[in-house]
Amino acid sequence: MSCKEVIVDWIMSSGFVYTKQSTGKTIYNHIIENDLKTYADHFLNKQHNSETWTREFRKFRTDANLHKKLDIKIVETQKKKVKGWKIIRNFS
Repeated sequence: MSCKEVIVDWIMSSGFVYTKQSTGKTIYNHIIENDLKTYADHFLNKQHNSETWTREFRKFRTDANLHKKLDIKIVETQKKKVKGWKIIRNFS
């Protein structure tokens, strides 16, 4: 399983996606560095450092083809000085 596949699996299974039926959670860098790293390590036996997961998430954020395939859009949010991202399931 590639890092990109791990990120997609983690996002889709961890309640981060906003849909008509549910309010998702905002993703922040500290969540990626801690929760994603732990998820990949414990559940999928993928052992990478926090920087790797952060870098792979940046690639995921900019991959328009993958967003289209997953029928999602990523919206950047700002909470004080901390940037976050919301994953929204398109309502089309």
